[in-house]
Amino acid sequence: MAEDKTFIYAFMGSYMLFGAGVTVIIKSMDVLDFSHPYFQVTTLFIGEFSCLFVYLLHKQYIKSRSKLGKYKVLSSGKPSIPQEGIFKKYGANLFGIPAFLYLISGSLMYLGLILSAASVYQMIRGLIPIVVAFYSVIFLRRKLFKHQMIGIGLILVGVIIVGISSLLFQAWTARHPLIGVIVLVISQLFTGGVLICEEFLMWKLDINPMQATGVEGMWGFGYSLIFLPIIYFIPCDHSSACSRGRVEDSIYAFQQIGDSLSILLLWLGSIFSIAIVYWTGIATTKYTSALARSTIDTCRTIFVWVFSILIGWEDFVWMQLVGFLLIIGGTIVFNEIIIIPFFGLKESVQKRREGVLVQSKEEEDRSPNNNVGDMGV
Repeated sequence: MAEDKTFIYAFMGSYMLFGAGVTVIIKSMDVLDFSHPYFQVTTLFIGEFSCLFVYLLHKQYIKSRSKLGKYKVLSSGKPSIPQEGIFKKYGANLFGIPAFLYLISGSLMYLGLILSAASVYQMIRGLIPIVVAFYSVIFLRRKLFKHQMIGIGLILVGVIIVGISSLLFQAWTARHPLIGVIVLVISQLFTGGVLICEEFLMWKLDINPMQATGVEGMWGFGYSLIFLPIIYFIPCDHSSACSRGRVEDSIYAFQQIGDSLSILLLWLGSIFSIAIVYWTGIATTKYTSALARSTIDTCRTIFVWVFSILIGWEDFVWMQLVGFLLIIGGTIVFNEIIIIPFFGLKESVQKRREGVLVQSKEEEDRSPNNNVGDMGV
């Protein structure tokens, strides 16, 4: 249905724009000396958690409208298959697994953002398609084709160039670019695990993306309530990565929010933006794939990069441009946006697409309902 595609494109567009906005907001808070990466992860989960309340209100609205016969639910027409085993027993609570991975990946990413320039942070996230691709092979039993391997190679070279350029041409907003790049690379290993886990659960569970986001945020917020008090009492003397002699001083974070209107507005803006990002992100995973979501992560780099240059956070660096173009080029080749008719790459694309058609037909009978669920018109 045309309406279904409109919603999907809306999810993808919102995910790209608000995703870039989150990076800019978090870096803006860092520039204002609000350096609390672990507290920011809790903010991430609060944003996700808020989706659960919106979902419950929306569900009640649907129920009341349905009684009046004035509500239409978009459907793909695929039959819903009952869940079995742990999927039936735990249902949406299984999103506590990717929430735990997000606690790790988010902490590392926000720490890496503090230590690196915003554009470098976003470009290093270009590694996600590589991580997701290999996890897809290992856990989802998918095959990598020749054109995908070339795309991965281009992305990897691009990320290496970006990493080197961040060391040679250090931006004033980057506190420790070398450690920052290392931390960001490690974080992508966990982020890729989150995306694959979410895709698997969205495939196994008949669940609305907003509900999935909310439950994931609920679990993540619960983890944070345990995690933050622990790291509050852990001493740390690294001025670039610690908060007043502690790994994280959340009390001081709240004091800064209360004392500065700018930080307060940015913090509230981050909660709202994060809610949109992770809801539309999971929706993108549900209705397309984790690879499509990771591709959008890469494409939003240009927004962050241009913004950083325009407001003076960074200088234009040709080496960084080369790395960025390689990352984008690799992503385009990997996802078959452009098909290279040489070296057998066109045939590689055809083989992959033929395999997808066969796999889709096999999965259609056993996959849960992929309704655009409860997104009424």
